[in-house]
Amino acid sequence: MVATFACLVMVVCVPQEGSVLPWSATMPPALQAFLNARSAETLRTGSIEWSFEEAERPGVSGWRRYYSCQVAQDRVAMTDWGDDEGVVMRGPDSAPATYDYTGPGHFLLDRDQLWWHIDRAPGARVFPGTREAADSMRVVDARKIGMDTTVTARTLYEQLRTGAGADVRYASVVEDGLHVVTADVHGMFLRWWIDPARGWNAVRSAMIRDGKTEAYSTTRLRQWGEAWFPESVAYFADGYRDGREPYVTICVSAAGFNAPDDPQELSPADIGVEVGTDVIFQDPAIRPGLQYWDGQKLVTQDEFFARLQRGELRRGPTVERELARLREKNYAREVRDRALASGPASRPTSRPSRARWESEWEAYTRRFIARFKLVEDQTQKAQQVLKDCQEQAHQYLDRHKAAFEELDRRVEALATLDDEAKRKGAEALLDERHKLMQPVDDIFEQHLKPRLDKLPTRTQRRAAHAEERPDHQGATSQPAGRPRP
Repeated sequence: MVATFACLVMVVCVPQEGSVLPWSATMPPALQAFLNARSAETLRTGSIEWSFEEAERPGVSGWRRYYSCQVAQDRVAMTDWGDDEGVVMRGPDSAPATYDYTGPGHFLLDRDQLWWHIDRAPGARVFPGTREAADSMRVVDARKIGMDTTVTARTLYEQLRTGAGADVRYASVVEDGLHVVTADVHGMFLRWWIDPARGWNAVRSAMIRDGKTEAYSTTRLRQWGEAWFPESVAYFADGYRDGREPYVTICVSAAGFNAPDDPQELSPADIGVEVGTDVIFQDPAIRPGLQYWDGQKLVTQDEFFARLQRGELRRGPTVERELARLREKNYAREVRDRALASGPASRPTSRPSRARWESEWEAYTRRFIARFKLVEDQTQKAQQVLKDCQEQAHQYLDRHKAAFEELDRRVEALATLDDEAKRKGAEALLDERHKLMQPVDDIFEQHLKPRLDKLPTRTQRRAAHAEERPDHQGATSQPAGRPRP
């Protein structure tokens, strides 16, 4: 049986194609009104939250997923929030994936490109804005929910546009107050039951071939503000339980359109892409294939790092934090690999690289100067604070040089132990390394940052905070209807 529905489903009997209908090459006004009711010109802006539930099938358990999106004209910012447990990615064994970044997944779709950014990730991917790319990631313009007879069909717009130049013919009759419109596309009949009392939206649709209904959908509509829009859509197919039960159910938990405070434009920032996010293009026609987001546009790698060095740009807080975490993770992996190695080959030292932490402190100071637009005198003081703190760290590391060398020796000695002992030993040595480096971290947190914080004036602080205040909330807020894990 189908998994428990989160909403009611309306089941109808679908009449078969067979009667003689008055055909015409002109699209009936009712179908034009339906297309217009769901167009980007009518539903210009808005937000939608919905669930997508697939029924159980032999050998495959049913599942339900949650989505939300923000729409603005022809752009859609969509988020995949995962299943009932909040899991977005699962492995072949159905267990939650253990990658660095597993979701939620954020998407930005327009006519030309599809952006994909996983929550917290310092990188993003851009695909050509093709239907195949969008379908493979289940990215949809939610304004079109319930317009098609099947989940996998091209949108109604695509179906009619594809057939428009190939002798598509239409027929329209009125039955019980509904306008029943049929489109004959090369012998495949698409039919919609359109209700003029509910914003000219369809309450049913069907796909008929050789006199047999192969698939159909039913839609329960409600008024969301001033716009009529689906509350639920159930999809049926002849190949699933003989079309008696839905194989997919979509339930809309929230929707709103054309509000005065809706974002009028959407950009990569609305899916969490911060300054400094590296962007890889999956389209070989676009060069260079690796670019960086500067907060307004994509720039080349050389331009981004040159502006970063000059203090004109600073990475977003999430990008900065994740890059630091990945550096530490890579260091931890390096130490474990050394511990598990079978021979005492030449390997990198476990002592902290002065170039690494020094460059991070210098980058932080440059960003601080640029953020608060410090004047020359303030800049000189900031550089002096940096120099003083670096000297403190140098002195500490010099005093504890022997301790770091001893740590190296003990890491090398792990190579003689069995694998389990090596792992435990490596973890213990990593803990010691963190403790040994803690005073250097304290210099940064307790000396460098507080001393720099004293330099900006109140006016400089207010100006910086005003520039950083977000204009609006993007499409990345979690839908209220999704159960929390």
